[in-house]
Amino acid sequence: MVVYGKPFYNLELSVHLDIPSIKDALARTRSGEPYQWYINWAVLLGNFINAMLTLSVWGHVIIATCRMAGFQALRNTRSPLRSKTIAEFWNRYYYYFKELLVEFFFYPTFLRYFKTKPRLRMFMATMAAAGLGNMLYHFFRDIHIIMQLGIWGALKAFHVYVFYGLLLGTAIGLSQLRNQNRKQSEHWFKTNITAPVTVLGFYCIIHIFGLPYPGYGLDVYFQFFMNMINIGAI
Repeated sequence: MVVYGKPFYNLELSVHLDIPSIKDALARTRSGEPYQWYINWAVLLGNFINAMLTLSVWGHVIIATCRMAGFQALRNTRSPLRSKTIAEFWNRYYYYFKELLVEFFFYPTFLRYFKTKPRLRMFMATMAAAGLGNMLYHFFRDIHIIMQLGIWGALKAFHVYVFYGLLLGTAIGLSQLRNQNRKQSEHWFKTNITAPVTVLGFYCIIHIFGLPYPGYGLDVYFQFFMNMINIGAI
């Protein structure tokens, strides 16, 4: 309501930012008339913050219902802005989805493969969960797209999210390996400011590619990113 200028139920503000949606920005990029770089940054930040707030509110409603029913359910979203590593953000942002992927993809891979190579074992198990499992969930979640386009057409339309899943899985896997040998930092500014800002910046940027079935090729997303850093056509 404040960012996009759209009414929320019957509430409407006379003053708002009127920032375009990310779909509008991608459409402008594809047409060859992209928004200015600072508008694209505002679009991405607004979309990322909106996604976090939407998930947090939606998840807290469900957890509140469970707790009123007598179940001591853990929070689905817990202080993601305090995350100091990429792996920690994944755990704080969407806890139950992460647990689902861990149960069905991480543990089966971790317990069966690469037993003599512990670091590769951890990385591949993480890739199986955050990468493969994540992609499979979102592909089959939107089964109506498969019904409309067919299996091959849906796979072609899904290629942007495949890139996102591979990028996310690789980043989380490397983050876990790095944290195994890293000593606890005692520097307050690095722990509480630099690290969380870096983690949030990473997730904000890769959020560009995290829209299943956008209808655009991967080149449009890269062009959007290049426009964000004020670089012209690729």
